Amino acid sequence: MDKGISTLLEVKEIGMDKKEMIVHSKDSPIGFIYPPKGQGDYFKVREFIFQDKLLTPTFAETISLIYAAWKNPTNEFSKEILNLLNRRLLWVYTGNLYIPNKGVYIQHNPNIKSGELDMEESDLEKKMKEGDATIRFVNFGFEIKELTKEEIYNHPYIMAMAGKEGAEKLAEIRELYGQFYLFSFRNVNKVMKTVSTIYSSQEKILFMSGANLGINRGGYSFGISEAI
Repeated sequence: MDKGISTLLEVKEIGMDKKEMIVHSKDSPIGFIYPPKGQGDYFKVREFIFQDKLLTPTFAETISLIYAAWKNPTNEFSKEILNLLNRRLLWVYTGNLYIPNKGVYIQHNPNIKSGELDMEESDLEKKMKEGDATIRFVNFGFEIKELTKEEIYNHPYIMAMAGKEGAEKLAEIRELYGQFYLFSFRNVNKVMKTVSTIYSSQEKILFMSGANLGINRGGYSFGISEAI
């Protein structure tokens, strides 16, 4: 992996008490707005982000931010990003739709309808057939456990959540911590809609979850600028 990818390039003043943290990925620069939005549950933090006319971050984008913070440990904003990861959980706006005895649909930035993710199997299947790149599907059978760096690289669920570049970055970030755990479902007995998070425990264990209901009121997220 190119070690120059996803480096915190600069921090720009964009208004009173607001700054833009610019991170590179293979596709294009991403402008994360500081300070983070929160604290609140998944839905409330989403409202905070939209109130400022910002975009919600996907799992791949959030991993890029954490990776950039790790690569720039002396930057004051890098320290705050990692401290937030270690003290709270970061909401990630990549949704999950689990289907019994089948698998999980993954969608970046799903809409909200009647207080829950607006994700329906028939609609997602149709969009996938039409080539919607924001939607992926993973069959059940993937491992849910403590994962090594090598296991993260090729994990089908993580690849679907974060893409190849995101999985590579996450595998490297895992080296910061003694352990990495993935939370998801091996199967479900009814259709389930869940949200995604990433957080750590006392800077020793890194957790990635695709099985969160979004009701924890202690979460944060960084909004993304539309124009960069």
